[in-house]
Amino acid sequence: MKMPAALVGDMMRLTNLCHCTVPWYKLGPTVPRYHGTAVLFLAGEEMENRLWLLAVSVSFLHVCAFEQTWTVADEQRPHKKALVFVLSHSKRNKEGVSGLERRMGIRNTWKHGIPSHSLFRFVLDRNTADTDAEVRQYNDMLFLNTSEAGQARGFGIKLRKLVRWSLDNYKFDVFMRIDDDNFLCTKHLFHDLDELLAVSKDFIWGWWFGPTKLYNPDANTDGPGGPSADRFCQAFSAKKKPANNWRPDEMGMIVAEPILRNIFTNHADKDLPVHDLMDVTMMKWVADMDVTYVVDNARFYRGAWSYGPDKLPPSHDVFCLEHISFHKAHPKAMQTMWESLPQIGETSFKKLELTDSCLSPSSKLRSVSPGQ
Repeated sequence: MKMPAALVGDMMRLTNLCHCTVPWYKLGPTVPRYHGTAVLFLAGEEMENRLWLLAVSVSFLHVCAFEQTWTVADEQRPHKKALVFVLSHSKRNKEGVSGLERRMGIRNTWKHGIPSHSLFRFVLDRNTADTDAEVRQYNDMLFLNTSEAGQARGFGIKLRKLVRWSLDNYKFDVFMRIDDDNFLCTKHLFHDLDELLAVSKDFIWGWWFGPTKLYNPDANTDGPGGPSADRFCQAFSAKKKPANNWRPDEMGMIVAEPILRNIFTNHADKDLPVHDLMDVTMMKWVADMDVTYVVDNARFYRGAWSYGPDKLPPSHDVFCLEHISFHKAHPKAMQTMWESLPQIGETSFKKLELTDSCLSPSSKLRSVSPGQ
């Protein structure tokens, strides 16, 4: 018996409690069991080029929507320029601000700047009673259904699971892992992303830890083409198997898809090394690869240890003209920054420059200017 399309949609929106992170055809024993109850029925319906499989538990009428492309053929998976994953928490309060408040801060501000050609999801360890209503209202959450719950616990396992879900479900250009206290200057980010993709298909972009911590250099003179990035890349090579202090901070880590596909094509998932931190895990994975390192410590601005509703970056009203993100952004600070964005208008951003020492051998161009 086939469920009517309208009913499928209504049930998904009204009673959807979890997005599973494996394709339906690989579920097998991983299908959630709710107190041993049997599955009443399965129904599939094509909706916006997606297939939603609904499994309803007899005793609780519990609906779990397994999000998966309607075909497993690689060439028919939907393409997204960026998969934007914001790591969040269902219950934990941080400095008096709950995970829900942080998510609402993003929903009310920079999430609106994510273009339609990209995918946005909040990523949580697992669904809880506290997130049920939120899922039903916003439908922008992905649950890893992992037993490794908590801050900096099993993050490498979570990264491995999230990348696998991404590769199984989408074709995409970049994978973004963002903290829920990070304000993204989306217009600037996607402008520079287009330029970067014209230069390299094997980059890792973000704020980098090095032998010394480089906090907030001048964005005008010391961006990814500046002297600090040059010194960093001359001293660093992943092939030297560096210590853990050489890594992109996972608060805002952007990875080109070919890097991930290469890794997951040539290694069984279970054989990939993991660490409690996602960024350390990523560096373990690319240890033997040629990678372009986009060292952007100036424009990925860190609020250091200062967090609060009135803690704003310098010149916050024009901040996004020169920067990509602001880490340690309180929800109220996000709102203040978002309301200042219209002042930027359509002002052209500066061209993206990359220093030679940070480019992989396959990245032939040395810099890109707008429109090139």
